[in-house]
Amino acid sequence: MNLDSLKPRKLLSLGRYDLPHVGDLSQPYFVTIGCSFTAGNFLEYKDTWSHKLSHKIDMEHVNLAMGGSSMDYQYNTLTRAQKILKDARFMVWMHTYPTRYHLNFLRYFIGDLLARRGMGGDLSYSQKSLEKIKRFTELTKDMKVLHTNAWGYDNKTKIVLEKIICRQNRKYLLNTHEYFDRASDNEHAGPISHETLARDIHKHIMEHFPTWCR
Repeated sequence: MNLDSLKPRKLLSLGRYDLPHVGDLSQPYFVTIGCSFTAGNFLEYKDTWSHKLSHKIDMEHVNLAMGGSSMDYQYNTLTRAQKILKDARFMVWMHTYPTRYHLNFLRYFIGDLLARRGMGGDLSYSQKSLEKIKRFTELTKDMKVLHTNAWGYDNKTKIVLEKIICRQNRKYLLNTHEYFDRASDNEHAGPISHETLARDIHKHIMEHFPTWCR
């Protein structure tokens, strides 16, 4: 199994960055995808929601997150992971802010990190962002993919997501929480926030998709 193609490219494609976590893939495992909130930037990895969920369901995991990545990059990672990590039981995709994007035509030259755009800030409601979220949930509707959203989505966006997506699609778990605490940079979510989300995801999977863990 070659995981190198799932790692972010460096400048001029001269090597790859390490993934946040790769568990024992000889055991049952799942995959997590997202931005820095999923990668666990400015946290000890044991405090991330990915690790905590892994512990709750007693299953290994692979974390394919990249800080500052766009939803387009994350979807591309997800589709490639489906081909490479064929034994994964399921995936959890924490959506970043839809306003982010990648300069895809330059990624092979300047690398995945330098190709990021739209960094920083929380999310304010826009129809364009909503349509992007709808498009990606629709594209993955037949996959074992549970969607959730990063911290920092504004209330209007969360209300609309609940109304038009979550009520019809059990594969989208709305993260309604504000920050309970912060990581060491005082910007990212802290351990309590991650624990709360991991508990919500675990409960949701056990209620609606228990066969994913068997």
